[in-house]
Amino acid sequence: KYLGCMKNKLGDIVVILYKYNTIYLMGETYRTIMYAPKIMFHKVDNGHLHIDDVLTRYNNIGNGSILMESFLKYASENGFNLITGDLSIIDEDHKDRRNHFYEKFGFEVIKKMMEKENNGKKKTENN
Repeated sequence: KYLGCMKNKLGDIVVILYKYNTIYLMGETYRTIMYAPKIMFHKVDNGHLHIDDVLTRYNNIGNGSILMESFLKYASENGFNLITGDLSIIDEDHKDRRNHFYEKFGFEVIKKMMEKENNGKKKTENN
């Protein structure tokens, strides 16, 4: 499904497409779905979407923002009022940039970590 088109910070025109719980950016630079910037998500229940991953090949050129704006518009138009997501451990080396990205779109970033203590009890820590 065609959702629109925009220009990123490099001036590349990207076409925004939706297919199977994924929003893709396609264009001259991104010709195949495999390498296209994308945001993948799934429906948890009525009114609740969960972001599985946001994948972009290049940082700071606006593709992530185009994806998130398109995703939030999709969520709003389809009656989803709660959005959650997991933060990948892979992104820990640039968590300030990652957190800034989500926070600028109104998300509250909460890091959850589970660890097992030697006495067999589990402890949850929120940072």
